[in-house]
Amino acid sequence: MAPGQIAASAKIDPQVGGHYQVFHSVAGRSVGGFDARIVELDRANRIGLDWGFWGPELDRGPRYDSRLAISFYPIPSGTRLLLVHDKLEDLNAALPEVAAHVDVGWQDVLATLAMVIE
Repeated sequence: MAPGQIAASAKIDPQVGGHYQVFHSVAGRSVGGFDARIVELDRANRIGLDWGFWGPELDRGPRYDSRLAISFYPIPSGTRLLLVHDKLEDLNAALPEVAAHVDVGWQDVLATLAMVIE
């Protein structure tokens, strides 16, 4: 989720070629979302997604593609998660205010995940 936004809906088809979609709203108004196609799924080790950002028009407007890779590494105390979100040039050129919040958004997601699994 993006900082300060509420996920209005989410869908996932957890298989290679499937999609992960999240749509955001603020005060009941669409502000955009994500549509990611799962391109790699090794449940114990790695998830790769072609990640698309949508603006308020969702699939009726432009889509800004990027790449997200999530890798899992066993360590003595549990599992280390490495998240790399790159190829954000198109998003940065079109919506720099959104691109500027990608890191903060992932920090929020990972902090929430840490609270849930502890």
